[in-house]
Amino acid sequence: MAKVKNYNQEPATKADLEALRADFKTLETKHDQSFDALEKKTDKIAMAWVKHEQKNDRQFEEIKNLILSSKSEILNAVDASAGLARNVDRLQMMQGQHLKNHDETLKNHEIRVKKLETASIQTPAGPLIGKIRMF
Repeated sequence: MAKVKNYNQEPATKADLEALRADFKTLETKHDQSFDALEKKTDKIAMAWVKHEQKNDRQFEEIKNLILSSKSEILNAVDASAGLARNVDRLQMMQGQHLKNHDETLKNHEIRVKKLETASIQTPAGPLIGKIRMF
């Protein structure tokens, strides 16, 4: 960059103006080069961003498809589990009823045994009380 002599003391000469014009031209060239370099970097960043966005879009679609394909499998597994739970409930109710029936049978067992021991057997010839041997 050229130095201007006697700044603010004497009027500028034609040579001073030419030197100033050359300095501006040099600065303009440097500015254009810096701007071009910045523009190239910005373009690289923009392309990287676009590639990144495309990759994200692909990954999103893959995950979405995976979820959608797994959804029916999950629902089928839930339905199967619910069916098994219903079967277990039904079996528990049947088991409970079966135990209740056994309980009643056991409670009434003594009464039935006593009735059988004291019952008289009716035959056409009459009762056989005392004639039956008990073991």
